[in-house]
Amino acid sequence: MSTKKVGWQGKTPPIELGQQVVAARLAGKSPREVTEITGLSAQTQARYLRKLKTEGTLVPTTPNRSGPHNSTAKVTNEWLAALTKQCEEEPDLYDKERAAKLSQITRTQLSRQTVCDWRWRLNITRKRKTTEYTDKDKEINQKRAKKFLEDHHPKTGFIFLLNCASTDEFGVECTKNRMYGVSRVRQSREVLGGKSRYGRSYRPQSSRIPLKKKKHVKFKLSCALSISLAKKYPVLGYQIQDQNFDGQSFAQFVKKRQRCRLVTHDILDRATIHSAKTSKKRKLEESVAQVYEQAKVQRDFYPPGFSHWQPVEKCINYIDSEIARRAIEEKKDGEWNKDRLKAVLQEVIENISHEQVKGFYRACFVELYPEEPIPSYLRPEKRPRL
Repeated sequence: MSTKKVGWQGKTPPIELGQQVVAARLAGKSPREVTEITGLSAQTQARYLRKLKTEGTLVPTTPNRSGPHNSTAKVTNEWLAALTKQCEEEPDLYDKERAAKLSQITRTQLSRQTVCDWRWRLNITRKRKTTEYTDKDKEINQKRAKKFLEDHHPKTGFIFLLNCASTDEFGVECTKNRMYGVSRVRQSREVLGGKSRYGRSYRPQSSRIPLKKKKHVKFKLSCALSISLAKKYPVLGYQIQDQNFDGQSFAQFVKKRQRCRLVTHDILDRATIHSAKTSKKRKLEESVAQVYEQAKVQRDFYPPGFSHWQPVEKCINYIDSEIARRAIEEKKDGEWNKDRLKAVLQEVIENISHEQVKGFYRACFVELYPEEPIPSYLRPEKRPRL
């Protein structure tokens, strides 16, 4: 009666069966006889004998996974900690550069594909940069910022935002347009059964919509704008011109704008034209300081690098978005008509309401004093329910 066992193809036989094979072969039995007993082929028997001769045991050993083709075994907790720290300290490195630097730090050489894959697993993705001015980190500007916060504090300060106008200049190009649109998603080709994550930019070219415009700007309008919390004068004044503002034109703008008893201070940046005494090497008839003194308004300079504390900057962003929104109706041949751009800019500024200005000031107050309650003069009016 045959005791042949079948069914080991594609499966790992138990160690006991291997020991039985070795004992039978060492006892002098032929491979055919051992096959009839155990059901294992002659090649498998030879492998058991070779393993016993080289390693001295039939117990399976843990495979060595530290070779160059096994990157997963090289990824240790120390390597992941180094990757996370490096992404925080040097976020603008490419994956190839990141892999090279990590190999020097951890003495573990991994490919850029492995670095990219583990970035995704750790939810570290590529993002667009936002501008942070290094000027605000200087010691003198930190002192200025501290003083600005102390002077305007709603409880202990002596300058209230209610009594502050906000003034700045900005430019509008004739190519101003909407920067977003919609399009059908394009499928990217699949690599090895899945989408390739390496090398894919944060905003890939396949997802963009072509924007047609002329390479060189034909003209640019400069505008000075001053806003306040006065209910009757949310916009104290504005001036639109073709040339950039200098000390003389800025002094004329301040002199012509609306005067209000509520406004005792004017928040400005530290641009040279806001303290100018000369213009194009010519002495001004009245310096900017003298014009402010005649208007009985004090200049209140905020520190460099803290433009988010300036309410008029929020207003300028709103104006830019409105100009871009109207571009689809007004633009022809990729650019604005000069007269139409000036008219639309004037219309947008004149339609700014008191409630909108309160919103600009309220946003700045939250950034200035996030822990303080919003003052009553900055809260929105309650609208009656219909």
